[in-house]
Amino acid sequence: MLKIDSKTFNPEILYVFDSEMVGPTAGKNHYHDFFELSILIEGQSEYTIEGKKHLLSKGSILLFNPGVYHYEQAFEGMYNRQIHIGIRRFSIDRFPRDFFPLDTTIVHLSEYEDAFFETCTEIVNERKERQSGYDIILKALVLKLMVYILRDKSTEQREDKELLLTDEKLERQQLVDQ
Repeated sequence: MLKIDSKTFNPEILYVFDSEMVGPTAGKNHYHDFFELSILIEGQSEYTIEGKKHLLSKGSILLFNPGVYHYEQAFEGMYNRQIHIGIRRFSIDRFPRDFFPLDTTIVHLSEYEDAFFETCTEIVNERKERQSGYDIILKALVLKLMVYILRDKSTEQREDKELLLTDEKLERQQLVDQ
């Protein structure tokens, strides 16, 4: 299990929105300088990630670390509903800032799937109702999603030693976090 320090783990949520798409439509190939979490909560979509095509359906979770090129398209008659979340200024264990340390970009949960998607429903409802303090609730729900992904037994944590921060860089990052 990767270590998340609750005293310093305070990510900035850049955006949280849900969207519906009916094909035919296609996005542009792009990347972000922050982490993006995209969740298919209904339907199907084809994502091209680093040049490789993936036909995805309800229950697929996409983890786009900074610099990962991706775009999506929906073919004629294809429908989907998704949640997109932009996140930055977080650190997990000894990995670089804003890096989600799993071995894959596409995740399908097993152990925490129900709880994860119940939280997605809460997110959609909070956005729709926009009651006082909804942005704080949204942040708490996004943090909950991140922890569910890391806890799930189906997710494999990254073992790439080259990505790990040196003791000196880790100490600097921890000082900045604090």
